[in-house]
Amino acid sequence: MQKSHQHMKYLLIIICMLAGLSFCGAQPSNPVTKEDLLKKSRSQKTTGFVLLGVGATCIAIAAPGDVSLDIAPVLIIGGGAAILGSIPLFIASGKNKRKAMSMSASIGVEAMPAIARTEILKNYYPAVSIKLKL
Repeated sequence: MQKSHQHMKYLLIIICMLAGLSFCGAQPSNPVTKEDLLKKSRSQKTTGFVLLGVGATCIAIAAPGDVSLDIAPVLIIGGGAAILGSIPLFIASGKNKRKAMSMSASIGVEAMPAIARTEILKNYYPAVSIKLKL
C-alpha cells in the first residue's frame, strides 16, 4: 500500500513537470517590434556618445600634465576604458538599427489557385506577412 502511494506521488510529479514543459515554447513571450529595436539603438548610441565624451574629457584633463601624479594614471586609464567601452555600444546600436530597418509587416489579401472540376479558380484569403532579415 505504501509503495503504490509513493509511486503515484512520483507519477504525479512527473506529469506536472511534463505539463510545465509543454508550455515552454521557443517563441519569445514579448515579440520585438521595429520601434523597440529603434529605441534600443538610440539608447545604445546615446550611451556610447556619453562614454566617448567622458573618456575624451578625462584624457584631455590629464594631457597637459597639470594634474598630480596620483590622479593622472586614473584619468588616463579610466578615460581609455570609457572610450573603448563606447565602441561595442556603437556597434550594437548599428546592428539593432539595421535589424529594425529590415523588418516589415503587412496585412493583405492573397490569392490561392483552386481546382474546381474543369477550371482553375482563385480563392482569396486574408494574410499577414512578417519579413525579418537576420
